[in-house]
Amino acid sequence: MQYPIPNTCILTFDVEEWYHGAYPGYDYSMLNTDIVRVVPMMKSIVGILARNNATATFFVLGEVAQKHPEIVKMILDGGNEVASHGFHHLRAGILGEKGFADDLIHSKEILESISAKKINGFRAANFSISPQKTPWAFDTLKKLDFEYDSSIFPAIAYYGGSPKANRYIHNLAGIEEYPLSASSILGLRVAFSGGFYFRVMPKFFIWHGIKHYWKNNFPPVLYLHPKDIDSQTPSLPLGFIKNFTHKGLADKAFAKFEYFLKRCKFVSIEKWRAK
Repeated sequence: MQYPIPNTCILTFDVEEWYHGAYPGYDYSMLNTDIVRVVPMMKSIVGILARNNATATFFVLGEVAQKHPEIVKMILDGGNEVASHGFHHLRAGILGEKGFADDLIHSKEILESISAKKINGFRAANFSISPQKTPWAFDTLKKLDFEYDSSIFPAIAYYGGSPKANRYIHNLAGIEEYPLSASSILGLRVAFSGGFYFRVMPKFFIWHGIKHYWKNNFPPVLYLHPKDIDSQTPSLPLGFIKNFTHKGLADKAFAKFEYFLKRCKFVSIEKWRAK
């Protein structure tokens, strides 16, 4: 699936509240908070995309869509794509085969009800599905009429990743796969394309990774969470190291995001697939 794509990047967001996460010893359902950051951040993100003639795919968590349906409408009104991030932010291995299917069905029903559109794409919480560990997940996606997935993290990640996986857009288990982008340095995969990695990696390293994909006639697939570029992201009750993973350098990341907005043409997976 190669095309000439001068300066094009696929931009994606995982639409979660600031406290959604999957850290050892942490259960976000036990965290009581009235702080809402996802709504103002989504207004800011959709606005800056519109001003820069850019679009993105937003993998919306069902919990968030149910609580803030205006977010789904906001995304669509901006010409962007809505996709599924499941309902609860739980890793597929914890949910198990039946739990994964139930969670996905619940999310799809909510998103399609709000958007009045078919939901075609999915991304698992913490990139937690793979053909090796959860082969049933891809069968479930096909049965539920999903057309593409973007859950493969082809590098070492916080929860393992898939460092030997195909780094480029490809067909996987009967559906289109849009893996997150990673660089290869002396045979070692190093993530640069989003989240914690986008926040901590220097701009020149991210730019080098982006240009590698262009050189190979593939668009890099980038991802962010609203909290990644939010200078007001609250801390979690988890100590310094995990909080650095959670929000370290988020106060500088919005400016970094703007930097790449000026240098790349950002498009949604939906617009890329329509080429």
